[in-house]
Amino acid sequence: MDISKEKEKMYVVIQRKHVDFKQMEMVCERAGDKEESQKRKNYKYDKKTTRVYKTSSKKIKCPFRIVFKRHHETDLWRLYSIPDSRHNHPPPKSLLGHPAYARLKPHQMEKVRQMKGFRPFKILNAIREEYKTNASTISTIYAAKATIKRTESDGRLVMQQSEWLAEKLNYAMQTRVGPGNKVTHIFLAHPRMVDLAQFFYQVLLIDCTYNTNRYNMPMLNVVSHTSDKQSFTVAWCFMEKEEIEDYVWAL
Repeated sequence: MDISKEKEKMYVVIQRKHVDFKQMEMVCERAGDKEESQKRKNYKYDKKTTRVYKTSSKKIKCPFRIVFKRHHETDLWRLYSIPDSRHNHPPPKSLLGHPAYARLKPHQMEKVRQMKGFRPFKILNAIREEYKTNASTISTIYAAKATIKRTESDGRLVMQQSEWLAEKLNYAMQTRVGPGNKVTHIFLAHPRMVDLAQFFYQVLLIDCTYNTNRYNMPMLNVVSHTSDKQSFTVAWCFMEKEEIEDYVWAL
């Protein structure tokens, strides 16, 4: 990749903004205010957790704008006017992480699909070793994994996908439903791990994680270890609360 040429291109990177079927505006990717919503007008984001996220925006009200109009007879677009040809920012120093260049190609997406069980940084390192000019970041890998996961769910909801995977992978799954038909407990265990636990039953470690999932449900982990001091997970259980009744149900 010729970085010098790419920087020159990136300085005038534009995104199309359809005004109507006869006119089209092309503006800089850094145009607009950072407070503007990308979804719809007057959209308000409702936080699902109390976690504080640090966010940033590329938008700095860049004034660059070009207007095109379409000829009704030839159906061709022509340059109509250049209201403002100035940029209020310098060219980028690097293309690393830029959406236009960080996007994964089909064969790289297939690489992510094959390695989806690995940690994202290992997937990214494997892609960069194979493709030296790749400009992806760790966020690109997370987004690619989410896309693959959404594709594989084939329109199934979260609980439907969980039940489908449990049945496909031969997991034992039990759920508990509370008022309003709300799922309050989910228990998962693999028969092979349960059989292994029956051989090494002397010590079972039981502990709950903090509320780090999107549903704010504690996850109970039941762990044991073999004679050669190798640990393995016996079962998991998502619980609504950490009270005696919840532990009794899980155990």
